Amino acid sequence: MKLKQYDLERVLRCVCAEFNVAPAVLKGRSRTQKVYEARAAFVHLAGKITRRNKSDLGRFLERDHGAISHAEGRARDWLDTDPAYAERLAATEQAIGKAPDADVPVIIPHGSMAEAAQWLNEARKPRVEIQDDLEAMRAEAEAVRAAELERLADWFDHFMKGEG
Repeated sequence: MKLKQYDLERVLRCVCAEFNVAPAVLKGRSRTQKVYEARAAFVHLAGKITRRNKSDLGRFLERDHGAISHAEGRARDWLDTDPAYAERLAATEQAIGKAPDADVPVIIPHGSMAEAAQWLNEARKPRVEIQDDLEAMRAEAEAVRAAELERLADWFDHFMKGEG
């Protein structure tokens, strides 16, 4: 299976869904075992599927070539020694090949099992209801963005006046 060059995001979403890690966390600086396993899986699958080189993967994850090489080596080691890890990577690779971009699940971390269950129930809604929810979320995000821009403008004005 070969995906187009721009499909690193798709690989990222599928890996994050399988390993229950948010994309920002996977791309972040966390070095916990769970995150590192997901990051190594991403490096292995993205290199294999998209044929991107280690430098491209490093730029995507904001890491150097050495970190990418190490993650790839760890993934290969785990594939050879851990059948559960190998199964997860195989399942993820299948998900990448089968799922269209819009239908790839993205795991959103929640504070409790009840919130996660509610999120799953919401995800099973018909698309019309999801669209309504999406529009409400976009409106809320725009309101937050506007408030943040206003706060930043106020801070900048105070800073330029020498008050801050």
